[in-house]
Amino acid sequence: MLTEVMRHLEAKAIDESLDLFQVLMAARLLNAAKRKTE
Repeated sequence: MLTEVMRHLEAKAIDESLDLFQVLMAARLLNAAKRKTE
């Protein structure tokens, strides 16, 4: 039971980290595009 909970929490943490990374990369790309249009 404890192992299952730990695996679930680890998977959730990885998923959240990937979501955050995706948002940060999108913001970086948008800022780069915005700078090129100015």
